Amino acid sequence: MAPRRAIVILAHGSPDPRWRAPVEELCAKVAARTRLEVRPAYLGHGPGLLAEVMADLAAAGVAQVEVVADFLSAGGKHVGEEIPARIAALRQAHPELELALRFGALGEHPLVLDAMARVIAEGPS
Repeated sequence: MAPRRAIVILAHGSPDPRWRAPVEELCAKVAARTRLEVRPAYLGHGPGLLAEVMADLAAAGVAQVEVVADFLSAGGKHVGEEIPARIAALRQAHPELELALRFGALGEHPLVLDAMARVIAEGPS
């Protein structure tokens, strides 16, 4: 039996459901294309924080998790420093998980969401 796999779509956090809607839409599109478990996770501000999602996946027996960072500002420290540091900390906290990190695109336009879903579903090139 192949190890259980999951994809986590990582975004800035906000408790506003209107802000979270495109993230959840992307998760649904990726899940439909991959038939894998796909969950949203957020850097902060509300439910679904990255550490909580990882703990849930580990408890559920998932072995491999690909974290795709999307919906982030290109500038700032998130992409270059904060996210890689969080993934490193999660690797130490959950050695049972094989964690991979890659960065996606920015935007919530429907065509961008479709393109991101396609690229995420196809995996790393």
